[in-house]
Amino acid sequence: MRVKIEEGFLLTKFFSNISKQENGCWLWTASNTGTYAQIWNGLKLIGVHVFSYKTFIGTIPAGLNVCHTCDNRLCANPMHLFLGTYKDNMQDAKVKGRVAFGEKNGNHKLTEKIVLAIRNDTRSSRKCCSDYNVSQLTVVKIRSKKIWSHLQ
Repeated sequence: MRVKIEEGFLLTKFFSNISKQENGCWLWTASNTGTYAQIWNGLKLIGVHVFSYKTFIGTIPAGLNVCHTCDNRLCANPMHLFLGTYKDNMQDAKVKGRVAFGEKNGNHKLTEKIVLAIRNDTRSSRKCCSDYNVSQLTVVKIRSKKIWSHLQ
């Protein structure tokens, strides 16, 4: 049987694990299991930033995420939170330079030099893929700038 945690108790727990910083961030100081700070709401673990948003600002419509203006995943200051779609959040991260792409991505298999060579290669994608050791789909995506789009 699950016991409902009273809102007052949860707020006390929340604030007892918050450290207010000079930059305005409210950092979660309790342990967390993932990349985002989490709190047990009596039913499940939820993001501390989600709890803060719901508590101090309001409901979160379906399809929207709670995003950070400060880019600090441990921050729970409701003034540093905003709602956005997954796409909005990824675009925000890209604009702020928090997304590793191209050779900066630790999982990259190609270099910028090879990508540019693929783009400039006039042969069919089928013929190119074996020479560059990539799939035909990868060649097509590189040429259409669906991937490696930061390169001209």
